[in-house]
Amino acid sequence: MRCAIIGYGNVGKASHILLSQKAQYIKQAYGVEIRVVAVADIMGSAIHEKGLKPEDLIPYAEKHGTVALSDYGLKGFIGPELLQKVKPDLVIEVTPTNIVNGEPGLSYIMTAIDIGAHVVTTNKGPFALKYREIMDKAKKQGVLVKLTGAVGGATRVLKYAEKCLAGEDIEDVRGILNGTTNYILTRMEEGISFEEALREAQRMGIAEADPTYDVEGIDAACKIAILANALLNENVTVHDISREGISKITKEDVAEALKSGETIKLIASAKELSVKPARIPVNHPLNVKGTLNAITFQTKNARELTIVGPGAGRFETASTVISDVIDIIESLRRGLSEQG
Repeated sequence: MRCAIIGYGNVGKASHILLSQKAQYIKQAYGVEIRVVAVADIMGSAIHEKGLKPEDLIPYAEKHGTVALSDYGLKGFIGPELLQKVKPDLVIEVTPTNIVNGEPGLSYIMTAIDIGAHVVTTNKGPFALKYREIMDKAKKQGVLVKLTGAVGGATRVLKYAEKCLAGEDIEDVRGILNGTTNYILTRMEEGISFEEALREAQRMGIAEADPTYDVEGIDAACKIAILANALLNENVTVHDISREGISKITKEDVAEALKSGETIKLIASAKELSVKPARIPVNHPLNVKGTLNAITFQTKNARELTIVGPGAGRFETASTVISDVIDIIESLRRGLSEQG
């Protein structure tokens, strides 16, 4: 299976490393040889039909900021034309999220589908904007698109629903989908202000220099839009999500909630199409601390099921890429080429 990795930041590099580490296992278990024949970043690409090893590319990427200066590099050769030239069987798309227009990820994904390549991505932007359009096109073309890492990181929310809740009626999916805001609210429980907790999170690399995307609930809104589409058969975008962040929460608000045996969390709901701060009992399954994510499935027969785990991290997210690649291989072995 000839593979192209599009996006060579932390998750792209980690995915390349894990693919290399798991290549022998995949070959032995499934009879499929994974070969990375192209890698692209924002400045260029590297192409080698015999396969590109992470140890040959990562030093160039870290020293020069691009794989284009490696032995097999092509400076400036990026974009959909790269995929049209290489025509890989599988595209791993891990470019940065853009919720304005979904680019460049959207064009890479659409081009991959056009040329008949299967897609694994961790990029929530295109799907927060055009989930149904992407999936309908993939189904028409007979290719698989997997985006486990785009929502909940290592918690594998989408995969859990697909594999473990098959045949179950999912009535709602709600919970904590952003680790940055959960860290801030956890620290506010300990008596510090929102501003102090945010500065601390920024010093630790948990929050961005511009934290708007996280603290105003935009990231969580993107994720809950995807979950609503994938699991509740909605046809919505991030712009349809009612959204309120945590920037107006004070330490006094948190202290008052604690006196009542409750705490404040930023809760997203697929049924309500909302992201907003909410008070929940301190013994509630969603009351997790630090940067953890927690997602509860409300189902008709199995009732409430909650998953807790890390929502971010380069190897944590890259592990979902490997899982999705194996899912595609298994589906192809069974002769399936329809969306799950």
